[in-house]
Amino acid sequence: MSAERRAGKSPTGRRTSIVWSGARKVVDEFLEHVHDPGWLIEQWPRIGVELENEAEDVLPALVESLDDPEWRRRTLAAQFLLRVARLRPEKVEDRAAVARASDILTEELRAADVDRCLWACLLLTEGAAPARAKPRLRRLMDHPDDRVRVCAAAALSTIDAGSATLIQTLRRALRDERPEIVLVAAKVFARLGVHSAEPVEELAGALANENDECVYPILLALAELGPQAHVALDAVRDFLSDRTRSLALRGRAARTIGCITRDSDDGLGVLSRALSSDAWEVVVGAIEGLVETGRATAQIVERIEGLLSSEHEEVQIAAALALGRLGPRAATSVPALVSRLKDRVSPGLGTALARTLGGIGPAAAPALLDIIRRHDVQAIPIASAAFAQMGSKGATALAEALKTETDEWGRAAFVALVRELGSEAGEAVPVLATILAETEDEELAATVLAAIDATGRAAMQAVPALVAWVGKGSDELAFAARRVLRNLGPEATQAVEEALADIPADERERLEGFLPQADDGLDRLFAKFDGVNDTLLWNFVYVADILIEHERAGRKPVGTKRMAEMLPERREQGAIPANFAAAERTLGLNIKKLQGLLRFRVQDNIPGRAGHLTPEARALLVEVKAYLRAKAQRQRRVNRID
Repeated sequence: MSAERRAGKSPTGRRTSIVWSGARKVVDEFLEHVHDPGWLIEQWPRIGVELENEAEDVLPALVESLDDPEWRRRTLAAQFLLRVARLRPEKVEDRAAVARASDILTEELRAADVDRCLWACLLLTEGAAPARAKPRLRRLMDHPDDRVRVCAAAALSTIDAGSATLIQTLRRALRDERPEIVLVAAKVFARLGVHSAEPVEELAGALANENDECVYPILLALAELGPQAHVALDAVRDFLSDRTRSLALRGRAARTIGCITRDSDDGLGVLSRALSSDAWEVVVGAIEGLVETGRATAQIVERIEGLLSSEHEEVQIAAALALGRLGPRAATSVPALVSRLKDRVSPGLGTALARTLGGIGPAAAPALLDIIRRHDVQAIPIASAAFAQMGSKGATALAEALKTETDEWGRAAFVALVRELGSEAGEAVPVLATILAETEDEELAATVLAAIDATGRAAMQAVPALVAWVGKGSDELAFAARRVLRNLGPEATQAVEEALADIPADERERLEGFLPQADDGLDRLFAKFDGVNDTLLWNFVYVADILIEHERAGRKPVGTKRMAEMLPERREQGAIPANFAAAERTLGLNIKKLQGLLRFRVQDNIPGRAGHLTPEARALLVEVKAYLRAKAQRQRRVNRID
């Protein structure tokens, strides 16, 4: 690493924030797409949202990338930085970096190299172009290269769409024979179509283009507009009926009709008829279109169920996925979906069936459990994947089944499924702990132990049963139970101590060495927190506990002023030490200090989730509490010795 990097400076001498390797990797992967403009244009909205949610982490790496020697990467980083600054200004404090990003893109518009100029224009079409770029974009609309003219018009439309020359340029581009040019124009007309019917009519007219590759982006643009493209409905219907057009595009037209007629019955007739097409591409599009309408009737759902047995695998998969998109509403389709599993299915259809049955949720659980009970070797992997798709709801369904299951094979299989769910199976731990406490079958106990261990922190609920098996199990089972307890870490020490009180004296011998070993595990926490003032740690515990309580109760998060007012009451409840004191201002300042010392974020700052702790803050809270508790216990031991 260079001296400049160690000093936190970029090669140009500009000061930058510390860039963590994880953020650098994310940004590098994003910037690798510079050589695929088509992918960027199609995927930018999705990728943009994902990176915006992680903006605080990746912004320093983006700012650093403004110095990238490769011009494509440099300009892509600049455009994304401008996007975040426009959509999420609260996340971008470095205004100098924003100004520099604007300068980088504007300067690229002056490049003599046509490719560089085109690239800058394309990037600017994906967000509001800087105001200072307006004169240059206007001049580029007279560029000798028609590609530059079109892309400049598209970029200019983000800040000034009132020019007749601009609209005329884009209108011609929409009927071009080059798909990449049509794609740019179609996206602009889709954006303008939100405010006016004229751009939509232009898109509808462009469906007459005989080049199939040029029609595809037009159908995508109309689908993106949804009900706002209703004036184009007749044109898309005619396209669907035109047997001279490619089957793939007619299928795409069927799906587009569904998007345009969303929340209305206007498209149900033509799409229902398309289900009977002799072309599987059209049938698949009709299935997807019917789901897009959101108005699938019981009769339509029944017809889609029937297509699960189509001779075309593509139709089978589309039907299964369509039923899955209906979610719990497709509960009546469970028998048809499960019946399909009686025959051999392809990997693609198996994945679709698992996703759909999992999306339906607990209503599909009884049928899936029966598949497992029947020892249906072919269908069991699909049933397992469906439970995994359900997540915690699947774990709950399995836990309920475990309570009454008497067949040993079935019970073992259900426990194995819980294990596969991992940390999402926390709700099943109490039932697993009961099974562990009651069984004498060591083979079943071994499976249950593995399942409990896989649930992570939720295994804390099973500590008494785990401690019991350390005392009474065979050497192998005792070792397995000890391993689960060790994986819980020092936070389990208090629970283990409490569980020991219920263990017969003759079974405690194996446990004598456990507590000191668990106590030794505290060394990691002491190394981590010993240099941090206890006041900062208690301040964090106090604030985090209140945020979590309000989140669980569904109440609005409280501010530091109200938290300060709650201090006396919390002190009386024993939630904090008697000598802990803090004012409104110091509560916030102490949180900022701790975030700086331990390099983490307390709140995720995602819109609509105010007051929610980040996953790293939740994990840290457990460690901090364990450290403070262990520190107090050690002090009590010292006091007893004294």
